[in-house]
This record gives sequence, structure tokens and C-alpha cells, in this order.
Amino acid sequence: TDVLDVVDFPCLADEDTVEFLRSHGRVLFLSRGPPGSGKGPVSSRLHELYPGSHLYWADQMFIGPNARIRTNETLKESHTVCMQKTAAYMEQNAPFLIIRNANLNPWEISPYLQLAATYGYTVIILDNDKHLAFEAQVLAATNNKGLGVGYMTRRLRQWEDVYPFAMGWCPRPRDAASLLSRFKEIAAHLSTANNHLELKSVRNSEVFPFCLARVCWFGWDEQDRSYCCSKPVTKAYGSKDTINVFGYAVLGDIVMAMVHLTDDQAVLTGDSQRAAAAEDSAKLDGSPKAAFSRFPLPLEFDEMRCALDLDALATTDVHHQALEEAAAYHELPLSSRMSFIILGSTSAESITYSEAVRRCSCCLRDAILRWRDTPASKAKTNIGGVVVYGACSENGCPLLILDEKTVRLDVVFTGYYQSHTTRESPRCQTWSTGGGSEKRGFPDAPQRVGARADKQTVGGTRSAEGNKQLLDSIDAPFVKDQATQFFLNTHGRLLFLVRGPLCSWKRAMLAELENLYPVSRAYLPSMPRERDGATVRELHEICLKKTEDLMQGDTAMIINNNKNFMVWEISNFLTLASRHGYTVIIVDVPQQLSSIFKAMSAASHKEQGRPNTAFREEHWEDVHPFATGWSPRPKDAARLLQRFRQLRKALHTQERTLTPGDVSSSRVFPFCLARLCRFGRTPEDRDYCNSEKVREAYGRSDTLRVFGYAVVRGYVFALVELSEQQASLTRGDGGATDTSDVDALSRHFAVGISPQSWHEVSCIVDLAKFSPEEDGSDQDNALRKVACRTSLKDVEPSRVTFMPLGSVEGTKYSYSEAVAAPWALLSSRLRSWAAQSAEGMECANTVAGIDVYSYMKPGLRVLLLVDNVTVELGVVFTGYYHPYTTELSGRCLMWSRGAHFSPSERLPRRQERQRGPPEGALSWRTAQQEHSPELSKERSQERQLFRRPNPRGGH
Repeated sequence: TDVLDVVDFPCLADEDTVEFLRSHGRVLFLSRGPPGSGKGPVSSRLHELYPGSHLYWADQMFIGPNARIRTNETLKESHTVCMQKTAAYMEQNAPFLIIRNANLNPWEISPYLQLAATYGYTVIILDNDKHLAFEAQVLAATNNKGLGVGYMTRRLRQWEDVYPFAMGWCPRPRDAASLLSRFKEIAAHLSTANNHLELKSVRNSEVFPFCLARVCWFGWDEQDRSYCCSKPVTKAYGSKDTINVFGYAVLGDIVMAMVHLTDDQAVLTGDSQRAAAAEDSAKLDGSPKAAFSRFPLPLEFDEMRCALDLDALATTDVHHQALEEAAAYHELPLSSRMSFIILGSTSAESITYSEAVRRCSCCLRDAILRWRDTPASKAKTNIGGVVVYGACSENGCPLLILDEKTVRLDVVFTGYYQSHTTRESPRCQTWSTGGGSEKRGFPDAPQRVGARADKQTVGGTRSAEGNKQLLDSIDAPFVKDQATQFFLNTHGRLLFLVRGPLCSWKRAMLAELENLYPVSRAYLPSMPRERDGATVRELHEICLKKTEDLMQGDTAMIINNNKNFMVWEISNFLTLASRHGYTVIIVDVPQQLSSIFKAMSAASHKEQGRPNTAFREEHWEDVHPFATGWSPRPKDAARLLQRFRQLRKALHTQERTLTPGDVSSSRVFPFCLARLCRFGRTPEDRDYCNSEKVREAYGRSDTLRVFGYAVVRGYVFALVELSEQQASLTRGDGGATDTSDVDALSRHFAVGISPQSWHEVSCIVDLAKFSPEEDGSDQDNALRKVACRTSLKDVEPSRVTFMPLGSVEGTKYSYSEAVAAPWALLSSRLRSWAAQSAEGMECANTVAGIDVYSYMKPGLRVLLLVDNVTVELGVVFTGYYHPYTTELSGRCLMWSRGAHFSPSERLPRRQERQRGPPEGALSWRTAQQEHSPELSKERSQERQLFRRPNPRGGH
């Protein structure tokens, strides 16, 4: 009784919540706590409040006239019996189940979470520790089992909070079934209307109905734990609420009910911007991320498929009261005010909730933002009195329907729970995934997702073990290194290009990347069994167009899984990546597998045969970048640009004569140079790209130190000091080439590069769009400051490189031009200033704590700003890729396009040849010649190089 006076669980104390839960139909109450914590009174009170409830706990085996003697064996048996009883009640569709075991950690509670997820039960966890301070001495006195202080101390050390996969609102299952029935009515109406829109029928409705608030991944991340323990969430947990369903959406094969959240409900999504919704809704709508679209690095958890069929509930519950109707919506609400309930799939395959959420969250948000920014006449259509946004639900394009019968339904705010591991809790005894675990399950339970191996076809058979061996042969950091995975998940603009024949390895790699990177999107066109050259070209053009659409929508990560054997095939995607500012990571077939291409062809569902595979094997080409280096997050590069502008403003206030021009163009792909390798034109460049040191670093995250900024010939650079290990990547294994030497850099750039053999694609994405707010509201993501600032006298010039941030007015930005004469001039002055500083000579002006080095001659000006704050930023080592030609590969179909090209457009060959190089492509030579008179000999060598006959004809 004393415990009931203290606890205030809504399911016990709130009349509205109790009344709603009584009518819910599928609720599992889990009362947690050590012995003596008050589970008994709480569970008994629940049993009284909810007629028809079943109360059970493992210790019942040791109570009563037929009590068993407590031993380790009987204790295990008691928990097995408890689990079997729970499963039996759920199979009988019992409306309420109450379990009052200790369940001190996720390992102990996982079997019941598995059962609830499988049978579609809403879980409400009642933690007595929220209201009572547990002390071993008190618990030893209050428990009725005679357990002492030592036992209680050990058990209290095992206590862990249990966090859900996601937080949100659970409706009555029969209300969700009514929503599904309404969608079917709308789909039937649209199919009979005189239009070209026909929605596929729902084939699978076995799904747990849950309106998403926020994915919090079992509290693995500190930010997610803080959200779950925040005051608004803990106060709302387990209480009744009401949501508005204003329409339905279809994305691929997933069917959803769309929910409009109130201000109070939006606060429960955990996004700090949403709390200020009433003050600035317009600003909120432009928020770059919604809370439900942020996924941390996925660790191991055992996801169960739901066996509850909503369609069956809709046909059996004929006495169900109709839902309350509300005013219809004629315009879309703010994207930050929307959520969804997954109702089913148009595919017969089972629904995996986490995968469905991953696919739907960001895509829906992006589409809604796009529709709201588009004139209504173009964004929506009226079909038979039904307002429809979008024209097709296939291939990742969502379709949204505004219902004329908007409804309100009651819900309870709780979590979507699944079994999972923590540092303290291993897998539970019913855990079904992992090679080293015992795959034991509870009796007569439906099939689990985790128990189903990821099956891939290899030589006509299915072998998950074979795929595992293939993946184990890959030692790429983006697959094996967790620090790299975390960084790439937060990068924001990544394109993975998986190359090789269509085989088990590629399928396994694609599945692994999608599993490691939940923010990723992959488009895989379905290949018809009978096809010709025109069909294949059309499919590739569709893939290009879809990839471009994803990039225009700022998709955080894109995975391309085409074969891309030759350079001209992959150049189309390199063009898109360069234009839209995407960092490229190429995933090639491992060298140890390349010798078995012919064996792999047997695994291909295309059944190409040995001759075609042999032909393709002969045409395999390595893809080399224009340069290697480090790519930061765009938002971090934007912070550097913002910092440069702050320094410029400070100089303008105190010393105008030293003030550089402001950045007028920041349409830049941020890339910190390691070494120019000119697409592997020479053996030296190819050896560098294939060196062990470069291969080990490729795709791995790292940290760079930025100590200043420079303006040279109209280009703005951030200056980076490399560590010894990073500096070694500028030389490869041999260490013979030192591109930090000015003359060597110029000669290295000149030989082997011609505007006829490559095309530099300009970036059209403005770096400034990623800049944080000036008010400093985004300090959590600020760059890390280094305790000791970098001074020029302490810098070794050979370990300094740069990252272009833009150009001032009057200078057209080009990366290839920036790495030539401007950087050569800056390198020369940097060595001179460093040498003078080392000798104790004063060659800098100090303004507002900023060391300013200036060099001025007619037509030449170099300005170096050594910041009083040195910062570090995360990067990934990769290549700066652009389209180029080889002896086997000519120009790709996007070659030399303007700012607004269409992948389907292609110039005739004669017109391409007459068009010539793009304007300004030769300007780097003239600029370099001012500082390297020796280039005349190198230019002669270049002309000789490109006079060699081309196997395709011409020169």
C-alpha cells in the first residue's frame, strides 16, 4: 500500500489512460525491480484495474502447497515456464498480461520483448526505481524471500535501464485495422477514376502499428539516453493521447497512415527546434534534420517480425465503433509536424520495421519539403475528389493522399521494444543472431527475423557462410573500423560505388553497407530477363537520373551497385558526384577474387555465360583519381569558411590595408590535397595509388589540424598541418616523390594531363548552405579547438597542405587551377616566411591576435592569416574523382556538359569533337609558366604523349 501511495504510473493513477487501456486489447505490463521493491502491490493493483488480465511471475513455482525447492535447475525451469505461459496467453489473444519478474537488465527482459514484438503487444514497462531509492539494506528487510544484504548488493549492481528501439504512440490494433480498411477504399476509388494512377493492393498486413516519435536505438548513444530520460518523455510515458490521421502515403511497397502532430506531441520527438515551434514555424520547416531521421551507428539487436495481421482484425471486429472524424486537410502540414504509422506492404515479403522506418523517414520528409516549396498546381492533382501529391510510388518516389475523412484516434505514448545487447548485458537465451550464439527459441513461436540468414545465390545455391567468408576477405576501414563507420554515418554527402560483376560478393557487400549505414539509399533497377542493348542503356539512364534526384534531395549517403567495369561507365556517376559535391568511395572486387570472374558468372541471375565474362574481364580497368586527399564533412568545411569571414571582418575593423577580399563564390567541393596522381597516367602515379600505404588508408577516417587561411591569386585556402603519418601519404611507399617542392608540383601536374583526356566538372552546391547559425545555437557540432595554437615558426613547410574554400570576386573557381600556380606561389612564400620566422625575424603583423603575412608585387598578392585558434576536424581519406579517358574508355555520355545537363541527352560524336575543350581549360598552363620556365620541355613531352595512336582511332 505504501508503494502505491508513491508511484504515479498513468496506467494506475490516470483515469483517462486506464479507460483507454481497458479498451486497447493487447497490452503487456512489465513490472521491474529487485525483490522487495514493490512489484507485488503494483502488479496486484494492475490485476484489479484491468478485468481479464493474466498475472504471472517465475517465483510462483516456489509458492503454495506444491512449491518446488529453489535450486539453480528449478530456477531456470521457473523462468522457462513463465515464458511458455506468456506465449500461450498471447496466442490466445489475451487482452492484458502482467509479468512481475525482477528483469533487472535487458538480458533478462529480452524474452518477453521478443514475444511482445512477435505477437503485436504494446509494452509498458513500470520501473519502480523511478519513484523509490533502492538500497541493499532496505531491500533485504522488505523482501519476503529472506534474501540478505550481500545478494541485494550484487543484484543492484546488475540494474540497467531498458531503452526501446523507438519512442512513439501505440493505437488500438483494431483502430489501425480501420485505417488500413480506409486506405483500401481510397485505392479502390482511385483505380476506378479516369486516371493513370493505380495503386497496388496490400498483400501483407502483418505489422506492429506504431506512430513514430523518434528512433533512439536502445539508448546506445548518450544523446538518445538523455532523450529517453528527459522530463517531457518520462512524464508522457504510458499516458493516453490523441493523434490526427490526415492521409496515407505509399513509398515503394510500404503503405503508411500520415499523422499530424500537435505542438506538445512534436516536443516528444526530442528535437530542440521543435520545442520552439509555436514561435517560429517557418524556420522549423526548414530544419535540415527531423528527429526521426537521425540514426546512430547500428549495433547488434534481435529484431522480431510481427505476426499480428491487421487485415484479419478489420474483418473480424465487426462491432468496432467508427473512429471520430475531423476536418479534412487541404494543404500539407509542416514536415516537422508529421509522422506515420506503417500499415502494410504491397509485397508478400515480411515487414522488418527498422528497415521500413529507415526507408521512409528521410524520404517522406524530403518529399514533403519539396512539395511545399512547389506551386500547388504542379505539386498536387485532384483525382475524383481526392488530393494526391506525387505521381508514382515506385523507385523511391513517395505518393501522398489527403483523405477527405480525417480521423482522430486514441493512443498511448510508449516504446517500440526489441531485444538488444548492452555492455553489461549479453544476448539472452532466446537470441537468434550471430555465429557464436545458440539459436534456441521459445516454444511454438513464429519465425524470427534474426534467425533467418541473409541468403545469397552462389553457383545456384544459397550460402550465407560463403558470403561471410567473402566479406571477411575485405579489410576496408568502412566495413571493419567502427570509428570510420561512425564518421561516415555523420558525413552527410557520400557516394559508394561498388564495382564488379553481378555476383554473391556484390550482393553481400551491398547488404553489409546498407546494414552498417542506415542513412544510405540504394537504387537498383530491375533487370528484365529478355533485354537488348537499348533496354540496358535505358536502365542505366534511369539509374543515373534516380541518382541525380537523390543528390538533388541532399540524400546523406547513396550506394551504387552497377558493374562499372570500365572508366567510361563509372564516369557518369563521377560527373554527378563532382557536380553535387559528393565524396566518392570506390569499392572494388578484392584482388583475391578477381581471378575467379568466370566462376562468379555462374552465380549471376543474368546467365551471361563464360565468353561474355571473359570479354568483360579483359576490359576491367582500375579507376584512379585526379588527386588523393582528405574529404571533410561539408558542414565542417562550411565552418572553416565562416571562420575565415570572421577573421576578415576583424582585419577590416582594425587594419583595412591587410583585409583580403570576401569570398564571392563558395561553390566548392572541399578536399584537402595529399598528392596529385593524374588518373594514373604514369607508372609512378599508378604505383602510388596501388601502394600498400595508400590502400590501407583509403576510406579510413582521420583528423586534420587547420591552423590558418590564405588568399592567393583570388583563391581562398584553409591551411592544414599534416602529421608525420599523414605526410607519408603524399609520397606512397617509395617516398621518392615530394610534391611539396614547388617545381616538382608544377611538373607533376603538367605531364600527362590534357583537356582532351579529362573534364573538370564544376560543383554547383554552395558550401555556405551548410553553415551553422550565426547565433552559435549549433555549438554541439562545433570544431574541436586545440589547446596550443600553431605558430608558423613551428611548422615544417613540407607538411603543410591546403583545402580550397572558394574564390574572391573576379576569380572563377577551379580546383585544378587552384592546385597549380596559386598553390605553387603560396608554397614558395610559406617556405620563405617559415625560414625567416625560425631565424627570429619578424615578418608578420599581429592584428586582433591574428598573425598576418603579406607579399605584394604587381599582379601578385599572397596573404597568409595564422589564426589564434587551431581546430581539428574529422575527414576520410579518399580520391578527388573526375571523368577522364583511357586507352579503352572514351568520353562518357555526360562529358563537357553545362550546368544543367540531362543524363539522357547526348551529343553526336562529330558534334562532340567539334565542340572542343571547355572554356578556360588551358588557363592553368599560362599561370604556371610564370613560376616554372622549365615547363616548355614538359609540355613537349606531353604533346608527344598524346600523339600516340588511340586504339579507337584518331589522336
